[in-house]
Amino acid sequence: MRNVNLRINAGETIAIVGLSGSGKSTIANLIQRFYNPSNPHRGRITVDGADIKAIDVTFLRSKMAVVSQTPYLFDLTIRENITYGLNPARYDISETNIEKAARLAGIHDFITSLIRGYDTPLGDCGSTLSGGQAQRIALARALVRNPQILLLDECTSGLDPESSRAVQEAVSGLVKEGGRTTVIITHKESMIRVADRVIVMKNGEIVESGTFDELCASRGELANILRSGEWEG
Repeated sequence: MRNVNLRINAGETIAIVGLSGSGKSTIANLIQRFYNPSNPHRGRITVDGADIKAIDVTFLRSKMAVVSQTPYLFDLTIRENITYGLNPARYDISETNIEKAARLAGIHDFITSLIRGYDTPLGDCGSTLSGGQAQRIALARALVRNPQILLLDECTSGLDPESSRAVQEAVSGLVKEGGRTTVIITHKESMIRVADRVIVMKNGEIVESGTFDELCASRGELANILRSGEWEG
Protein backbone atom coordinates (compact mmCIF):
# COMPACT_ATOMS: atom_id res chain seq x y z
CA MET A 1 0.00 0.00 0.00
CA ARG A 2 1.44 3.36 -1.03
CA ASN A 3 0.07 6.90 -0.80
CA VAL A 4 -3.44 5.68 0.04
CA ASN A 5 -5.55 8.61 1.26
CA LEU A 6 -9.20 7.61 1.54
CA ARG A 7 -12.06 9.28 3.37
CA ILE A 8 -15.39 7.44 3.68
CA ASN A 9 -18.27 9.59 4.82
CA ALA A 10 -20.81 8.33 7.36
CA GLY A 11 -23.72 6.69 5.56
CA GLU A 12 -21.85 6.47 2.25
CA THR A 13 -21.63 3.32 0.13
CA ILE A 14 -18.32 2.88 -1.65
CA ALA A 15 -17.10 0.13 -3.93
CA ILE A 16 -13.41 -0.75 -3.89
CA VAL A 17 -12.38 -2.43 -7.12
CA GLY A 18 -9.27 -3.55 -8.94
CA LEU A 19 -7.61 -6.65 -10.32
CA SER A 20 -6.40 -9.43 -8.02
CA GLY A 21 -3.59 -8.29 -5.72
CA SER A 22 -4.36 -4.58 -6.07
CA GLY A 23 -4.97 -4.07 -2.33
CA LYS A 24 -8.77 -4.21 -2.04
CA SER A 25 -9.03 -6.71 0.81
CA THR A 26 -6.06 -5.12 2.57
CA ILE A 27 -8.19 -2.02 3.15
CA ALA A 28 -10.98 -4.16 4.65
CA ASN A 29 -8.47 -5.84 6.97
CA LEU A 30 -7.03 -2.50 8.04
CA ILE A 31 -10.51 -1.15 8.83
CA GLN A 32 -11.12 -4.18 11.06
CA ARG A 33 -7.67 -3.74 12.59
CA PHE A 34 -6.43 -7.20 11.76
CA TYR A 35 -3.15 -5.40 11.35
CA ASN A 36 -1.87 -1.85 11.65
CA PRO A 37 -0.02 0.41 9.19
CA SER A 38 3.62 -0.69 9.20
CA ASN A 39 4.89 2.89 9.57
CA PRO A 40 3.00 4.64 12.42
CA HIS A 41 4.44 8.00 11.41
CA ARG A 42 3.02 7.79 7.89
CA GLY A 43 -0.02 5.51 8.21
CA ARG A 44 -3.10 6.28 10.29
CA ILE A 45 -6.67 5.01 10.29
CA THR A 46 -9.38 6.92 12.12
CA VAL A 47 -13.06 6.42 12.88
CA ASP A 48 -14.94 9.64 13.65
CA GLY A 49 -11.55 11.31 14.05
CA ALA A 50 -10.20 8.82 16.62
CA ASP A 51 -7.19 6.65 15.79
CA ILE A 52 -8.47 3.06 15.82
CA LYS A 53 -5.39 2.01 17.80
CA ALA A 54 -6.84 4.07 20.68
CA ILE A 55 -10.23 2.33 20.45
CA ASP A 56 -10.85 -0.95 22.26
CA VAL A 57 -10.72 -3.54 19.47
CA THR A 58 -13.74 -5.48 20.80
CA PHE A 59 -15.80 -2.30 20.89
CA LEU A 60 -14.57 -1.29 17.43
CA ARG A 61 -15.54 -4.62 15.86
CA SER A 62 -18.90 -4.61 17.64
CA LYS A 63 -19.81 -1.63 15.46
CA MET A 64 -18.92 -3.53 12.28
CA ALA A 65 -20.22 -6.56 10.44
CA VAL A 66 -18.56 -8.50 7.63
CA VAL A 67 -19.91 -10.77 4.91
CA SER A 68 -17.08 -12.57 3.18
CA GLN A 69 -16.73 -14.65 0.05
CA THR A 70 -17.22 -17.93 1.92
CA PRO A 71 -19.59 -17.55 4.89
CA TYR A 72 -19.58 -20.27 7.53
CA LEU A 73 -22.93 -21.64 8.63
CA PHE A 74 -23.34 -23.99 11.56
CA ASP A 75 -25.29 -27.20 12.02
CA LEU A 76 -27.98 -25.25 13.85
CA THR A 77 -31.38 -23.77 12.98
CA ILE A 78 -31.74 -20.73 10.74
CA ARG A 79 -32.64 -18.59 13.76
CA GLU A 80 -29.58 -19.78 15.68
CA ASN A 81 -27.34 -19.11 12.68
CA ILE A 82 -28.64 -15.57 12.28
CA THR A 83 -28.12 -14.77 15.97
CA TYR A 84 -24.95 -16.82 16.42
CA GLY A 85 -22.47 -15.24 18.82
CA LEU A 86 -24.69 -12.33 19.85
CA ASN A 87 -24.87 -11.36 23.50
CA PRO A 88 -28.54 -10.69 24.41
CA ALA A 89 -27.37 -8.09 26.93
CA ARG A 90 -25.75 -6.07 24.14
CA TYR A 91 -27.96 -6.76 21.13
CA ASP A 92 -31.72 -6.77 20.62
CA ILE A 93 -32.28 -10.21 19.12
CA SER A 94 -36.04 -10.22 19.38
CA GLU A 95 -38.07 -12.11 16.79
CA THR A 96 -38.99 -8.77 15.22
CA ASN A 97 -35.34 -7.83 14.67
CA ILE A 98 -34.44 -11.29 13.39
CA GLU A 99 -37.21 -11.07 10.79
CA LYS A 100 -36.25 -7.49 9.91
CA ALA A 101 -32.66 -8.57 9.23
CA ALA A 102 -33.89 -11.50 7.12
CA ARG A 103 -36.18 -9.21 5.11
CA LEU A 104 -33.35 -6.77 4.47
CA ALA A 105 -31.19 -9.69 3.34
CA GLY A 106 -33.93 -10.85 0.96
CA ILE A 107 -34.27 -14.28 2.60
CA HIS A 108 -37.40 -13.96 4.81
CA ASP A 109 -39.84 -15.23 2.17
CA PHE A 110 -37.71 -18.30 1.52
CA ILE A 111 -37.45 -19.04 5.26
CA THR A 112 -41.20 -18.77 5.85
CA SER A 113 -41.86 -21.09 2.89
CA LEU A 114 -40.14 -23.88 4.83
CA ILE A 115 -42.29 -26.14 7.00
CA ARG A 116 -40.33 -25.28 10.15
CA GLY A 117 -39.53 -21.71 9.13
CA TYR A 118 -36.81 -20.13 11.26
CA ASP A 119 -36.52 -23.37 13.25
CA THR A 120 -35.30 -25.30 10.19
CA PRO A 121 -31.94 -27.06 10.79
CA LEU A 122 -29.35 -26.18 8.17
CA GLY A 123 -27.16 -29.25 8.34
CA ASP A 124 -23.37 -29.24 8.36
CA CYS A 125 -22.04 -25.96 6.90
CA GLY A 126 -25.52 -25.10 5.61
CA SER A 127 -25.51 -28.14 3.31
CA THR A 128 -29.28 -27.91 2.74
CA LEU A 129 -29.00 -24.47 1.11
CA SER A 130 -27.92 -23.10 -2.25
CA GLY A 131 -24.97 -20.73 -2.34
CA GLY A 132 -27.20 -17.68 -2.67
CA GLN A 133 -29.44 -18.75 0.22
CA ALA A 134 -26.44 -19.38 2.46
CA GLN A 135 -24.94 -16.00 1.56
CA ARG A 136 -28.19 -14.17 2.32
CA ILE A 137 -28.47 -15.87 5.71
CA ALA A 138 -24.90 -14.73 6.39
CA LEU A 139 -26.00 -11.23 5.35
CA ALA A 140 -28.95 -11.43 7.78
CA ARG A 141 -26.50 -12.48 10.52
CA ALA A 142 -24.49 -9.35 9.81
CA LEU A 143 -27.54 -7.07 9.71
CA VAL A 144 -29.15 -8.31 12.94
CA ARG A 145 -26.21 -6.64 14.70
CA ASN A 146 -27.41 -3.30 13.25
CA PRO A 147 -23.80 -2.39 12.35
CA GLN A 148 -22.71 1.16 11.69
CA ILE A 149 -20.10 -0.15 9.23
CA LEU A 150 -20.89 -3.03 6.88
CA LEU A 151 -18.07 -4.68 4.93
CA LEU A 152 -18.99 -6.87 1.95
CA ASP A 153 -15.82 -8.62 0.80
CA GLU A 154 -16.44 -10.37 -2.55
CA CYS A 155 -19.75 -11.62 -1.16
CA THR A 156 -21.04 -12.70 -4.59
CA SER A 157 -17.81 -14.26 -5.84
CA GLY A 158 -18.11 -17.92 -6.76
CA LEU A 159 -21.92 -17.94 -6.85
CA ASP A 160 -23.88 -19.12 -9.85
CA PRO A 161 -25.59 -16.32 -11.84
CA GLU A 162 -29.03 -16.82 -10.25
CA SER A 163 -27.67 -16.89 -6.69
CA SER A 164 -25.41 -13.93 -7.40
CA ARG A 165 -28.34 -11.93 -8.73
CA ALA A 166 -30.39 -12.65 -5.58
CA VAL A 167 -27.56 -11.44 -3.32
CA GLN A 168 -27.00 -8.37 -5.50
CA GLU A 169 -30.69 -7.47 -5.23
CA ALA A 170 -30.47 -7.75 -1.44
CA VAL A 171 -27.39 -5.49 -1.36
CA SER A 172 -29.08 -2.98 -3.64
CA GLY A 173 -32.04 -2.87 -1.25
CA LEU A 174 -29.70 -2.27 1.69
CA VAL A 175 -28.04 0.64 -0.07
CA LYS A 176 -31.41 2.23 -0.86
CA GLU A 177 -32.48 1.83 2.78
CA GLY A 178 -29.39 3.78 3.89
CA GLY A 179 -28.41 4.47 7.49
CA ARG A 180 -25.07 2.68 7.51
CA THR A 181 -21.62 3.07 6.00
CA THR A 182 -21.06 0.27 3.50
CA VAL A 183 -17.82 -0.84 1.86
CA ILE A 184 -18.26 -3.22 -1.08
CA ILE A 185 -15.18 -5.07 -2.33
CA THR A 186 -16.09 -6.63 -5.63
CA HIS A 187 -15.16 -7.48 -9.19
CA LYS A 188 -18.72 -7.42 -10.54
CA GLU A 189 -19.98 -4.46 -12.52
CA SER A 190 -23.54 -4.84 -11.21
CA MET A 191 -22.31 -4.51 -7.62
CA ILE A 192 -20.23 -1.44 -8.45
CA ARG A 193 -23.25 0.35 -9.88
CA VAL A 194 -25.07 0.48 -6.52
CA ALA A 195 -22.25 2.46 -4.86
CA ASP A 196 -22.23 6.22 -4.30
CA ARG A 197 -18.53 6.27 -5.14
CA VAL A 198 -16.06 3.87 -6.73
CA ILE A 199 -12.43 3.57 -5.63
CA VAL A 200 -10.13 1.90 -8.17
CA MET A 201 -6.91 0.34 -6.92
CA LYS A 202 -3.82 -0.83 -8.77
CA ASN A 203 -0.56 -2.16 -7.32
CA GLY A 204 -1.43 -0.98 -3.81
CA GLU A 205 -2.43 2.54 -4.81
CA ILE A 206 -5.70 4.37 -5.44
CA VAL A 207 -5.60 5.39 -9.08
CA GLU A 208 -9.20 6.60 -9.57
CA SER A 209 -12.14 7.81 -7.51
CA GLY A 210 -15.59 8.94 -8.61
CA THR A 211 -19.05 7.73 -9.53
CA PHE A 212 -19.42 4.76 -11.83
CA ASP A 213 -20.61 6.95 -14.70
CA GLU A 214 -17.80 9.47 -14.20
CA LEU A 215 -15.10 6.82 -14.27
CA CYS A 216 -16.54 5.06 -17.30
CA ALA A 217 -16.73 8.39 -19.15
CA SER A 218 -13.10 9.21 -18.28
CA ARG A 219 -11.92 6.07 -20.10
CA GLY A 220 -9.38 5.38 -17.36
CA GLU A 221 -8.46 2.28 -15.36
CA LEU A 222 -12.02 1.19 -14.54
CA ALA A 223 -13.10 1.52 -18.15
CA ASN A 224 -10.04 -0.49 -19.24
CA ILE A 225 -10.85 -3.27 -16.76
CA LEU A 226 -14.47 -3.45 -17.87
CA ARG A 227 -13.45 -3.57 -21.53
CA SER A 228 -10.96 -6.35 -20.84
CA GLY A 229 -13.80 -8.76 -20.09
CA GLU A 230 -12.01 -10.11 -16.99
CA TRP A 231 -14.96 -9.20 -14.78
CA GLU A 232 -18.47 -10.60 -14.65
CA GLY A 233 -21.58 -8.49 -15.28
